[in-house]
Amino acid sequence: SCTNTNWLKNFSQIETIEYTITDCCLNDKILKWPKTLKHFKIIFTNNEDCLLIQQSLTHLSQLINLEIYQKEKGISFHNGQIWEQIILSSLPLLKNFKFYFQFAYYYHQFDQIKQVIASLSTPFYVLEKN
Repeated sequence: SCTNTNWLKNFSQIETIEYTITDCCLNDKILKWPKTLKHFKIIFTNNEDCLLIQQSLTHLSQLINLEIYQKEKGISFHNGQIWEQIILSSLPLLKNFKFYFQFAYYYHQFDQIKQVIASLSTPFYVLEKN
């Protein structure tokens, strides 16, 4: 599906969405979701879509379950601290956060891999959200 979901915000009673972003869209990339969402699963390919996804979550204060899946290996590494800040500041009801991020691993990037692991090993992930 397209990365322009502006039309979806009009469905004000929807509580569950599973959405897959493909790269075939020619429209502006605007991700907007109904504010009533409680269960949200999104599948994406591009790293640039991940930033759009992060920005689009800030208005989903009713969200209870969030699943994010990256279908293909990305060129950049994900930072658990960014996700932690989004959850703490915008998703107060969130109970479940499932994620699957892919990235290409090369030996010379070992320090970056350690940083990713450290960013996902904070008390927020280990203790609070299990």
